[in-house]
Amino acid sequence: MHRQRLEQLAVMLDEYHEAPNRPRFDLKTWGEFEERRGGFLWLQKHPCDTAACAVGLACISRAFQAEGLSFERTKEIGLQPLFAGRGGWEAVHLFFDLTPKQADRLFRTGAYRISIGETAAKAVAKRIRAMVVPRKRKAKKSPTDGIAVLDQIRRDASNGVQRKIREDA
Repeated sequence: MHRQRLEQLAVMLDEYHEAPNRPRFDLKTWGEFEERRGGFLWLQKHPCDTAACAVGLACISRAFQAEGLSFERTKEIGLQPLFAGRGGWEAVHLFFDLTPKQADRLFRTGAYRISIGETAAKAVAKRIRAMVVPRKRKAKKSPTDGIAVLDQIRRDASNGVQRKIREDA
């Protein structure tokens, strides 16, 4: 289990809030980019019409991208996580160093009663911490470990990771 990455994700999810021009939190999709017809051209809808789960938000965060997590966009499934040449759930397992059972417990829609919005994001963060914290207390780490990365996660959360989606479009 890659505890630092999971803790970073929990911080990002704790600071998630619904706002215009930000993706909607939705555990049902890695990431969804809706399109609409505009004359003879297909145009990307405004960013507020996108949705992403916890992993989808991680994929579009610059802090996680710096560690090698990325995504591809497909018309069939929207955003799909990529890491170390692998896609989908396999990328999630590798990036966060989770077993399939652990990943299901943290990120699958059916593992939660509420799967959309701020409440769902906070529930995922809480579950991540419950999985990570008990073992972390045994380890001794410097209080400054990971502060720069956590600061980047906080900036991404407050500034909106949607900017990356617009750049890639």
